[in-house]
Amino acid sequence: MKHLIWSWEHRQWWAPNAQGYTDDVALAGRYTEEGVALYVIGHIPPGEEVAVLERWAVDYGPPPTYQ
Repeated sequence: MKHLIWSWEHRQWWAPNAQGYTDDVALAGRYTEEGVALYVIGHIPPGEEVAVLERWAVDYGPPPTYQ
């Protein structure tokens, strides 16, 4: 299962190979569960990055903002 990674700090998707950011979901990187574990779970500070299932990201876009 592939994931995209959303950056709350940059308000964009991570690009492929964690090399920058893009607001275009079609150009965003696709990450495996291992990539998510590497880039998201151990991210400091926690919560700045979130993994989103590819199908959800393509259908609905970035995760909603909660206040």
